This record gives sequence, structure tokens and C-alpha cells, in this order.
Amino acid sequence: MCLPDTMDVYKDPHKFEKELAKINAQLTIVATGGSVFAIFGVSLFILGVTTGFDAISKTGEVMTLLTIISNVYSQFGIFIFFIGISVLVLAQFLIPRKIDKLKY
Repeated sequence: MCLPDTMDVYKDPHKFEKELAKINAQLTIVATGGSVFAIFGVSLFILGVTTGFDAISKTGEVMTLLTIISNVYSQFGIFIFFIGISVLVLAQFLIPRKIDKLKY
């Protein structure tokens, strides 16, 4: 089986447009996913902070439980936020490289 030369792949302009459309779809999915992760992380962090403030007014075991929950939500939220931001930053660098590799 003979693989086509990379220059022969894009002699048809429709193939080039299809490849560019696929990269555009990938960028859209990655940007949406990264943004959702970042926003979810921020909302978890806010939930943790709010739970922590609520724990201040409680006493005893309830205060301990709410403090633990607050710490878990806050730390997990920060972790998820940085995952989302990392995905967005990686996409910012990798997708343009992929586009530059396309040959018309």
C-alpha cells in the first residue's frame, strides 16, 4: 500500500478546507472544554469559601465537618481551575502549529 505524498494530499482545495475545518472544530471543542473546567473550578472554590464562612457561625462537630468540606471544595476547585487554564494555554500554542503544518 502506497501512502500519498503530503503535497499530493492538498492538491484538491476541498481536502485542504476539510482539514482546516477539522482543526477549527478541535479548537472549538478544546476552548469550550477548557473554559468549562476553569469555570467549574472557580465555582467549586467559591462554594468552598462560602461553606468556610458558614462554618464560622457553627460550633463543635458541625464546624469541623464544614471546615473539612470547605477545604476539599476549595483545593479541588483550584486544581480543576488550573487544569482548565492549562488546556487553554496548550491549545493556544498547539493549534497554530497544526495550522502552520497544513500545506495548500
